[in-house]
Amino acid sequence: MKINSIKKYLLPYSILANRQTTINHAFANGLARTGIYEERDVKHALKLLGQVPSKILCVYCGKKADTWDHLHALVLKGEYGGFGNVLGNLVPACKKCNGAKGNKEWRKFVNGLPIADESKQKITHQLEQYVEYYKISPCNFSNNAISANLKNLDRIKKDIFSLMQEADEEILKIKKVLE
Repeated sequence: MKINSIKKYLLPYSILANRQTTINHAFANGLARTGIYEERDVKHALKLLGQVPSKILCVYCGKKADTWDHLHALVLKGEYGGFGNVLGNLVPACKKCNGAKGNKEWRKFVNGLPIADESKQKITHQLEQYVEYYKISPCNFSNNAISANLKNLDRIKKDIFSLMQEADEEILKIKKVLE
């Protein structure tokens, strides 16, 4: 740990600013397609990625994986991505690479890695084969049958953000009195 890591704890906290992304992702996860866990299917997915279940590595840097990354983001520019939590969209990653990639397009992220071009090409080829094998495509959120539901869901999310903003304002009032 570095001494300056305390800085973020000393700054004023905003419920809305610090949790808006969390709420967006919660809604996107609620809408996301999901798969069914079958160990043999996950083992096969790992095999497609050139890995073995006993030693799962980050597809980007090769270090020990400790999370799963969405190749295609669940939320992109505040909108639902539509790809979901399914094999073909989930790959093993270390926390550092997963955080650095964020919701970037995976090819651009791989291209920007500080590794040899040959390694980038190998990773890209392997991920392209993985994506091609599963042939996932995004959900169509422009379907008229669900448009009213999506509008209602967006209204609910806006209401939550509005309440978070209201809570931030109340907190400021309380802090002024306590100072």
